[in-house]
Amino acid sequence: GTCELTHFDCSKFMLPKEAIQMIADLCTRLPYLEYVDLSDTFLKSESVEMLCKMASTHPTLSSLSLARNPSLGFPAAKHLMTLIRTNKRIVEIDVSGTSMNEQTVKLLTETLERNREEAEFAALEVQQKAFLEREVGEGDGDGDDAMSFSTADDLASSGTLGATTKEEEMANMQQEAKNRALAKDLD
Repeated sequence: GTCELTHFDCSKFMLPKEAIQMIADLCTRLPYLEYVDLSDTFLKSESVEMLCKMASTHPTLSSLSLARNPSLGFPAAKHLMTLIRTNKRIVEIDVSGTSMNEQTVKLLTETLERNREEAEFAALEVQQKAFLEREVGEGDGDGDDAMSFSTADDLASSGTLGATTKEEEMANMQQEAKNRALAKDLD
């Protein structure tokens, strides 16, 4: 059977490079893993590089804690930045208590925020698509039901929406779907 472990906590252990490699290897075998806590573990940049290689392709990992590892500075931040640009599922990395300067932490935080926004939008888009498919599928068969769009971008490019941001597009799509459902109820 598959291990359904979602959180892996090795915090507050002194972990040499070899242990980090073993942890990275183990994490690749945990398909449901969402969070890894390696805070207070005396990590070095080369250990962060190993972790980032593992995390760059992990299908479910979204959060890492590397807090209170004071030797982590700019070299570790470069590995983390590559990770969060490569794996958009990574939406949270705690680097508090490291040697990373404020500007570096701000850049990491901003990039993580974009990943969070993209993840939230993708989830809304999936929900909206499912809702629209249900609406079209429940039509009255006269062929004049709402057009089907696969993404908010398709809908926006059709000229149906005058929105300027994806959030506005999604809000408009949701409102239009509600209006159609209400109109159907009134018929």
